[in-house]
Amino acid sequence: MFLFVNNSSIIETSLPYVRKDIRNIRGSFVVKNVSLQLINSIKERINGSLMRAQNFQEQHQQANRTLLGNMSWKTIYIVGKTDFREEVSRKLEHSNQRYMPGYVDSSSGETTHDLYWLDGKTNLREFKEAISGTLIWKHRLRFYETLEEFVQSQQPKTELSPRERQMIAEMRRA
Repeated sequence: MFLFVNNSSIIETSLPYVRKDIRNIRGSFVVKNVSLQLINSIKERINGSLMRAQNFQEQHQQANRTLLGNMSWKTIYIVGKTDFREEVSRKLEHSNQRYMPGYVDSSSGETTHDLYWLDGKTNLREFKEAISGTLIWKHRLRFYETLEEFVQSQQPKTELSPRERQMIAEMRRA
């Protein structure tokens, strides 16, 4: 009896002419004069290994589907006095933060701003630590978690402070 083994199956045969054909297939080998008990043992081991590999692959695919399906994103708007975008991007690339960069159209050239979507499990403090305090202070960065806060920060001041009113009154008197 001959046993043909390759990476996906085992074929038993007692036909001697098959042996010659099987040897020409790469990644396979032929064993001569094998007992039926040994053949069944080898089959069980190979089939068990294949089943474990298939189960692992299915579990891995299921975990990826679950992870991507349950992922939520938080929007963070960043505003700075000077152009900080390249430096922040570089810092985030070297961190372990899960993020996606975004784009906010700028109508005024006074301030520089940027948009990032963060993994829902990340809080703002961890995001700021990834950017570093030095960079935050250097560019005077401000972070906004809602669109309303961001838009309000972009609006020019319409009310004058008490000190500004006092200065205007002094100018008018002079």
